[in-house]
Amino acid sequence: MLAGVRLHYSCETPPMLIRRTHVGAALVLAITACIFPTDTCACTWPPPSAKAFGFVRGATGSPVAEAAVTVSAARAPCDASAQTSPLTVQTSTIADGSYRVVILAPVVGSTCVFVRATSAGGASASATAIVQGRMETREAFLDSVRVDVQLP
Repeated sequence: MLAGVRLHYSCETPPMLIRRTHVGAALVLAITACIFPTDTCACTWPPPSAKAFGFVRGATGSPVAEAAVTVSAARAPCDASAQTSPLTVQTSTIADGSYRVVILAPVVGSTCVFVRATSAGGASASATAIVQGRMETREAFLDSVRVDVQLP
């Protein structure tokens, strides 16, 4: 030992380091809880959804503007009884006869999409397709299906 110099060894952690460690651990825990949510987590996932788009054309193939379009989603397999779904969106076509909607899907995976179009004159027709419902918050990553309807 040097004369007059005392060496001090301590096993104590400085209080500031403890606070930083606790804040860091809490932050990691909060991020992990939202990445892997459980029933006790406040995070919620969006319902499964998909996009449907297409054109409504008249008997001669010309676009039908302002046609009323109803799009419904139901579980596969697609049958006539499934067309009365509570997951229904209504829209109308624009000048070029096109429509585009985001629909809620009943399940993740195969979903039937029923599209019914009605012209201002009362002519109507329908078409059916399959799309994959996904739990996604970004519309760009939703599955989409084109469903064209030809009116009589």
